[in-house]
Amino acid sequence: MKKLSLLITILLGLFVFPAFAEEQAHNAAGCENRTYDIKGLSDIKKGQTAEYSMVWAKDKYLGPISFNSIKFTLSKNNKVISKNNSDFFSFTPSELGKYTLQVEAIDNQNCYSKISKTITTHDKIILYIGKASEDLQVEFDDTFKKNNTLFKKIIIKEKKLFGEDELLGELAENSSYIKNSSIIIINISNFDSFFQLLGNINKTETLNLNKKDIYLITDLNKYFLKRIVAKYLNTVGIEKIYTVSDKDFFSVLSKLSFKKDLQNDPTITTFSLLFQEAPKYILISYLIDNLIYNGFPIDLIGILLVLCIATLVISIFRQVIGFSVFGIYSPLLFGLAMAILNIKLSLILLAIGILAKVLTHLLNKKIYLLFNTKLSVLVVLYFLLTIIVLGLDKILHTNIINLDIFNNGFIIFPIMFIIIVTDKVFNEGFKVFSLGWWISFGEFLIVSFSVYGLLNRGWMKHILLSYPESILIVLLLHIIIGRFTGLQLLEYFRFMPLIKKHFDSEEE
Repeated sequence: MKKLSLLITILLGLFVFPAFAEEQAHNAAGCENRTYDIKGLSDIKKGQTAEYSMVWAKDKYLGPISFNSIKFTLSKNNKVISKNNSDFFSFTPSELGKYTLQVEAIDNQNCYSKISKTITTHDKIILYIGKASEDLQVEFDDTFKKNNTLFKKIIIKEKKLFGEDELLGELAENSSYIKNSSIIIINISNFDSFFQLLGNINKTETLNLNKKDIYLITDLNKYFLKRIVAKYLNTVGIEKIYTVSDKDFFSVLSKLSFKKDLQNDPTITTFSLLFQEAPKYILISYLIDNLIYNGFPIDLIGILLVLCIATLVISIFRQVIGFSVFGIYSPLLFGLAMAILNIKLSLILLAIGILAKVLTHLLNKKIYLLFNTKLSVLVVLYFLLTIIVLGLDKILHTNIINLDIFNNGFIIFPIMFIIIVTDKVFNEGFKVFSLGWWISFGEFLIVSFSVYGLLNRGWMKHILLSYPESILIVLLLHIIIGRFTGLQLLEYFRFMPLIKKHFDSEEE
């Protein structure tokens, strides 16, 4: 009987244990990939309620999360303060210092996880929203920490046109810091769009902005600033802001880090921003005020106003100076495309468009095509070559083109502008690649870069938004230039030998 029992034990060991060991090894290997993290703020203000939950670790998403059991344990100085067995843990600190939140969980695959997160509480939050600076990163953090102040930085990449989606995403992601901060420092050039987007967030989530000190870093004239900003700050409940010049910014930041009172500081200007709608008889200002107040993108209004100035500049180049710039629309559209896409990408797409036009011309010499078909072939070749260039750029790791710019679907419009411009450049009656064509093409680029320069001058947009009636003066100048019939500037150089000969003959 004992021999039989021993034999059964040996057989079980030979067949059952390896299968069990293999299953355990398989489960262990599966659990290695099921790693988690604690979602929630690492730095919070004393008295601020923060919520924490378990999420997949970065790059480890394996579907919806489900736990068989979960336990949150909050402690401070190795002393347990609170425990919770639900999927979420809420925490409102009443003391300053560092807390440790530990989570033990068994998920639906019976994988055990134990992770922890350090939470630091602060007496005050100062929020900086703006461009990056090395001095900003290094000099002030230690001083703020010594005074139990969190200096939270939201770095915004400066983008002149159509950067609202990226800015809105940054603001929405950090809305908790905006809501709980005592001071907000704004150091971006497109602050008008910033306040408008802040108003959109405030409609769905109360940010309590009227209880905060808001510092705007700008060198703009305060009268321009009030006219620009006041019209839509009422949507977020702000009645006053403080302005600081760019040269005094770090001085003011240093004083804030030491908790100094800035109420009577000479480097700070305080003014009220109570909004008064323009009278109805000032029709353009009245309409723009109402558009902005009802959420129309202020950046788009600014672009439309600046483009009115740009058309005047193009008219001066054509009618007064004598440039041949392939029409009015071509330099206007190409300048706008450069402002949206950036100069490098726009020139690359222009080169692709020229190549597509040359290939279409060669194909048409071999196989006669109707006019509309030629245009269709041009567009197809342009898109095909663009895809090839973008693909080769990534395959060869040259990284000349930043693909992030294509995340916005509306980017198709400036891309289409460039093929329209290319078609115009090759159909102006010049012999392609002749000396006259190259001169006209150079003049076209000069005027296009002038348009680009205007679109990237923030001060011009601010002036036009402050005094939109100035567009009527632009319209009048257009009419005056349209009536100009004298010699163009370049014609004086062209006919200079004849003029000189004429004066010499009169003297004789």
